[in-house]
Amino acid sequence: MRHGSILACGIGLSILVASIILTSLTVAGESFELSNWRFTWLVAEKGSVRIDLDLTPDRLTIDLRETEIMGDSLWLLPSEAAAIGRVLVSNTDKYWKAMKNAKQDMSKTLKAGKYKITYSQNVKYGFSVHIRPDEDFSMSSIMLERDQAELLGSHLAKAEAMARFARENIHIGPVAKQISMRGHKSLQLITGSPSVRRR
Repeated sequence: MRHGSILACGIGLSILVASIILTSLTVAGESFELSNWRFTWLVAEKGSVRIDLDLTPDRLTIDLRETEIMGDSLWLLPSEAAAIGRVLVSNTDKYWKAMKNAKQDMSKTLKAGKYKITYSQNVKYGFSVHIRPDEDFSMSSIMLERDQAELLGSHLAKAEAMARFARENIHIGPVAKQISMRGHKSLQLITGSPSVRRR
């Protein structure tokens, strides 16, 4: 085990514990205390866009980001992510059907809390969904295709429930203070499902 970081991966789940501060070390028991960490849950991914739930000791965000180099990102509160998700779920298919046969460029902008969602049909480039903050000076935005908007929107709509699940079930550091390398499992990493058992 590296003292600098621990990486544990499962299907749809990744845990990254960064900048571990070893405040106690017992050579015989080989126990370490986690006091600074970061938990990342890969919620969903479609093409080059993914949703992560990012949890640290003092914050939780829903990150909608492009995975390509220099890709754009939106760091959202769970309530903001849920508002965006509800708009995408309710409107993406409707506006695609209304715009897909358009002979000229079309667009329709909807509000989702502090964000704008613009549905566009371009004669040359086709249908797209553009999500950006409701601020003219903001440079952050995400562009989605129809299938990305439908799939990722369904997960964003559940953001508040996912946040509650993470806060209730992820116990690292002050709560689950020690990981022993010899049999004691105060923190149990379950690969294949997004869950960490309580002590």
